Amino acid sequence: QQINLTRFSLLFPEKREFFLENSGIFQFSGGADDGPNYDIPPNDMLFFQSRQIGLAGENTPTPLAPIPILGGTRLTGRVGRFELGALNIQQRKQGGSAATNFTVARLRYNFLTNSDIGVMLNNKEELDSAHFNRAVGVDANLRFGQSLSVYSYLAKTFSSNGGSHDLAGRVAVLYVTSVWTVRQSYVNIEQDFNNEMGYVPRLGMRSYAGFLGRNFRPQNLRGTVRRFYPHWKLDYLVNPDGELESRSINHHFNLDLQNGGTGEMGINEYRELLIKPFPINRRRNIVIPPGVYNFYEYLFMFNTDSSRRLSGNVRTLIGPYYTGYRHTYTLGGTLRLNHQFNTSFSYTHNNISLREGRFKTNLLTMRAYYSFSTKMFLNTLIQYNSDARQWSTNVRFDLIHRPLSDLFLVYNERRNSVSGDLIDRAIIAKFTYMIVR
Repeated sequence: QQINLTRFSLLFPEKREFFLENSGIFQFSGGADDGPNYDIPPNDMLFFQSRQIGLAGENTPTPLAPIPILGGTRLTGRVGRFELGALNIQQRKQGGSAATNFTVARLRYNFLTNSDIGVMLNNKEELDSAHFNRAVGVDANLRFGQSLSVYSYLAKTFSSNGGSHDLAGRVAVLYVTSVWTVRQSYVNIEQDFNNEMGYVPRLGMRSYAGFLGRNFRPQNLRGTVRRFYPHWKLDYLVNPDGELESRSINHHFNLDLQNGGTGEMGINEYRELLIKPFPINRRRNIVIPPGVYNFYEYLFMFNTDSSRRLSGNVRTLIGPYYTGYRHTYTLGGTLRLNHQFNTSFSYTHNNISLREGRFKTNLLTMRAYYSFSTKMFLNTLIQYNSDARQWSTNVRFDLIHRPLSDLFLVYNERRNSVSGDLIDRAIIAKFTYMIVR
């Protein structure tokens, strides 16, 4: 779970094994959630997001609740320089979610040393209605030597209720050396671009972004400091009318120590144009009115060496926020007793004080991992979300009964944190068997 303090839906990572296996073939133009942060321009879209399958939408009465999947098939492989992938999933009808068939097809051609071009198709069809949604895209990722890369795509959607302004495109240039990191990008997503199998944070916008960073390796401090890394990032976004809707400027300074610790501090400047009211907290009915807002925040974070038996991290954001002030604090730690057992926790506290109201949120995440052997594992995740008033538990047992073949047993549970009442519970079993010829 995450607590959303933005105007847009959050991108949650995929955790289900079926969709994670061989998922690289379904990445489109570098994807939107992989690689170093400077690889992917902000405000971009993810052409295929597998969490659109088998989970209720965020705006439904039961957001992100599981929807039964009747069955599915996946095909991935390589023939010469060609890579191909195909996925077909049949989702059962449940509540307000219709019985739906999802299909993804991907073809990629690799050429030169490390470049590729490809085409991708998403198809979503509801079985009990005439509604359909399709998206088709072509992408090209060109890499010249070790330093220069160009990422680009062009995509179009087709819907039973679609409009005429339904294109999306991107061009991004990345230059990375041992000293410099430079990125420039342009993203255009039209207001009718409707990719129901992807993730699109903002519609009807043109985004210009830039990033500049430089490595310094101080010789007179080499016994203590490995690297200084000042960097600057600019995101400039305009709406279809040409009005500046969002602008952010980040001034950051990173410090990498020889003992494995890392630190970062910075100032983030924001300008936001709210065309319509922003309900920042629906449960408390706190709504920020339309208008132009200029504010900034101070950032500080530090991580100890994550390879040590005991490691920790701390992060804080403080500063003006729309009509008021924001304090955000995060504290985390990891304990590795041995090669079989490790556990970690993360705690985030938000204190938001606005003219329209004030509220506090707490998010606690606890994880534990135990390896019985090289073929048998147990993972546990427990979360507390004060804003949703929920405790959630996920326990997964994994037995590798032969190479690339698993037996999974999963237990999920959610409870009301105030009354303790059960919200939902599920026990899931999955068996995979890899056939090798």
